[in-house]
Amino acid sequence: LFTVVLAGLFLGEQVGWRRWLAVSGGFAGVVIMLQPGTDTLRLAAFIPLCAAVFGSLRDIVTRRISTSESSVAILFYSSFAVALAGFLTLPFGWQWITAIDLMLVIFAGILQGSAHYLYIEAYRLAQAGLVSPYKYSQLIWALIFGYFFWNYVPNVWVLLGSILVVGSGLYSLHRDTWQNAQIHLDAKKAE
Repeated sequence: LFTVVLAGLFLGEQVGWRRWLAVSGGFAGVVIMLQPGTDTLRLAAFIPLCAAVFGSLRDIVTRRISTSESSVAILFYSSFAVALAGFLTLPFGWQWITAIDLMLVIFAGILQGSAHYLYIEAYRLAQAGLVSPYKYSQLIWALIFGYFFWNYVPNVWVLLGSILVVGSGLYSLHRDTWQNAQIHLDAKKAE
């Protein structure tokens, strides 16, 4: 959601009233998940929101520099920055990891690096507002992993908010696809 807004502001991508409506619906879903006015709304609830803003800024910068930088260079420097930020937490209670933990970290790094490379390529080829809705699959994976690894079952508010967030992203994606198809058809007719 933040990526669509920031793409309109910083990249000059067209954000029509329908996409603004979808973004508003998605933000309503986030508010529903946060449940303002209840005991569940704590300062820690804003950490994922801040992560989403910074992730969106990273996506916008990636889209902007992808015309002049290679995907490998973008991947290297962004991964280096994340690793450096991680090393800054060393004084706050790091513990030595076991060989199994190291293997899991390497495996996760390979998966994350591959996914990040593919996102960089996607931002090179398409508008940020079109690529970002695909990230909503993360909600589905979070629900699956949360249930199987931590026995977490989200409450009705989280499910309802998730449906609104995913629905707004899918609507935005559908709208872009339909709009691009119309442009293509109009170009064919003009020929």
